[in-house]
Amino acid sequence: GVWLLASADTLSEARLASGGVTQVATTSATINGIVWSPSGTSAAVMVGNHLDLWSGGAGLTALAQGAKSQPVWSPSGASIAIAQGQNVMVYHISNDAATQVTQVANSSSVVALTWASDERNIAIAESHGLMLAATDGASQTLLTSLKADGGALTWSLAG
Repeated sequence: GVWLLASADTLSEARLASGGVTQVATTSATINGIVWSPSGTSAAVMVGNHLDLWSGGAGLTALAQGAKSQPVWSPSGASIAIAQGQNVMVYHISNDAATQVTQVANSSSVVALTWASDERNIAIAESHGLMLAATDGASQTLLTSLKADGGALTWSLAG
């Protein structure tokens, strides 16, 4: 098991087997979030308003600027969704790098994001309602105009 730890602008890994902590990166701004991929091979690291990708093999790699939300991994770990600028973007990850980017929705007020278990849609909680967007960018639908406070949003595994 490996833990990633952030202290201001320093990213370190702690290995349970050895009990040691090793600094693995220094960033240009304060680290304000770390989210492991479901496979555990890489992690999304929020550095100020930037999204970086970390892996043991490639280290820390810049992925996106202007991030306005915490990143959300797809259930398979093949993609990351994030509010970026006025859009919700999906980054497809392969070999520890973004291989394709898809704009799935226009949204300036994202409160939370969550993936459908089949990875074909993303639910987007906004300050003015709940929207459903296809992950290929082909469609988006306002489901309800109920205000989404607090960012609590989840998708059931069953249909």
